[in-house]
Amino acid sequence: MSRLPITACLSCFAANFALAQTPFAPQGEIGINYSYNQLSTFGPDTSHENGGSVYGEYLFSPVPSRTLHAMGSLGLVAEFSGSGAPSGQFYSLLIGPRFNFEWRKSHLNAWGEFNGSVSHASAYAGALAGQISRTGFFFGAADGLDLVLKQRYLVHLFQIEFAAVKLPAVPPGSGSGGGDLRVSAGFGYRFGER
Repeated sequence: MSRLPITACLSCFAANFALAQTPFAPQGEIGINYSYNQLSTFGPDTSHENGGSVYGEYLFSPVPSRTLHAMGSLGLVAEFSGSGAPSGQFYSLLIGPRFNFEWRKSHLNAWGEFNGSVSHASAYAGALAGQISRTGFFFGAADGLDLVLKQRYLVHLFQIEFAAVKLPAVPPGSGSGGGDLRVSAGFGYRFGER
């Protein structure tokens, strides 16, 4: 009978120790970014635009690595962004998988994503033609690095995205393919816990 309290205490201690060693794993993430866009056509035209984006990410079950003091996870991210300049505006809705790799000791989270997007671009074509616009579908890729603060808060140190887009033809009849290079920084918040 005297061993029962000691065994119970040791069992509680072992359970608490195991729970303390389990890494924090959020269910999702939301955030906001400031963005600088450079839209360029395959011709000589380039539009420099400022804007912003909001995003949300659902995180699937993480895979911890005790030897690297890191955690990898796969997420599904959706991002709406918009930017503008006197020469035109650009809006996009991006959806795709994101691969996260977080180093716990350095508080850094590196990630990369591939996405598909629906975009809408408009351009000022001059006094006679006015605004012309085009909506299209495109593929892109992005990389980023976040600083993790107190497990739940993120500072997006940088995010770089590139995508091939369909842009309005200015003047009409000219080539309309182009590229969108976006550099962003911002803040995020992780919610839930697995």
